[in-house]
Amino acid sequence: MSDNPFHDKPILHATYIVLRDHGYADLTISNIADELGKSKAAIYYHYDDKDDVITSFLAVLRHELSSFINTLDDNAEAQLHALLTELLNPSDDLRNLRRALLQLKAEAPFDDAIANEFRALDTVLTERIETLLDDAGATHPSTKATMLVSTIDGTIDREISYGEPTDHEALIAVLHDELLNE
Repeated sequence: MSDNPFHDKPILHATYIVLRDHGYADLTISNIADELGKSKAAIYYHYDDKDDVITSFLAVLRHELSSFINTLDDNAEAQLHALLTELLNPSDDLRNLRRALLQLKAEAPFDDAIANEFRALDTVLTERIETLLDDAGATHPSTKATMLVSTIDGTIDREISYGEPTDHEALIAVLHDELLNE
């Protein structure tokens, strides 16, 4: 996946910078405008409010994830391994993006628009993993895809929240064995 999916979207890039550097509590249209070096009116010209900016931010990430998934063109097992490697062993930029996403995810129980965007992100990933598992001949691909996405989310959340490093290669190997070797 791209290290900066917002490179051609300056307002969303500024949103990412504010979220990454200052957290959700300081994610305001004023702070986004300051980071962008523009007026608040310039942001309101493109977006109705902060929620509109956030849902657009998450929609770009969903599109980026879909695009990445569609570039995988090996057999199902190799695609699954590539996907796990990308998701569990990210670059520093993607790790920073995940920290920003974790802050937004904490708002999902209180904001339907954010919850819907995260649900859509989850669906893209879960459905693709289910297809890969089914193509690789795994039993119960739907259940295993849900379990795998939950494991990925939990691993990422733990690393970000507690600073607990994970042996990604060992985790990927165990997941691969558990999911595909019945």
